[in-house]
Amino acid sequence: MIYFIEAESGHIKIGYTDNEINVRIKAMQPGCPFTLKLIKTIDGDRQQEKLIHKKFTEYRYRGEWFIPSKEIQSFIKNPYVLKVTNNNIQQLHSNAYEKQGFFKEPEKEIVSFNIRRDQLELLKKIKKETGLSISKIIGQLIDIYFEEDLKIFNNTN
Repeated sequence: MIYFIEAESGHIKIGYTDNEINVRIKAMQPGCPFTLKLIKTIDGDRQQEKLIHKKFTEYRYRGEWFIPSKEIQSFIKNPYVLKVTNNNIQQLHSNAYEKQGFFKEPEKEIVSFNIRRDQLELLKKIKKETGLSISKIIGQLIDIYFEEDLKIFNNTN
């Protein structure tokens, strides 16, 4: 089983275990200065765990611990199966996997916009400091800026 555990610091551990999840948490807790809380478990093997790690590599803090992000939170809320094709990670769109509790990630529409040079330089600085891609930074900024509007829109649809 693949598990998602959150520390009080906000960091998320994405791991795999053959054991009972409560046994795993009890084994981890003494070595962690923060209280650990199970967020979710999903069916999966070590290969799926490694693919999830690879998918979210830009958010990796250390080992199997990740910096919380909207992308990771979205995946935890609505997980889907991953596979490798031509050294790229892709999600499977097979309906067979939905019966096992995995769901497809929503399609994303690509848009373009203009940006001032000073704004681009600021984004590059943030990228250098955080290690995140510019598209991830912009996505998070937009999510934060339009958070209330999105809540209203999602509740009306």
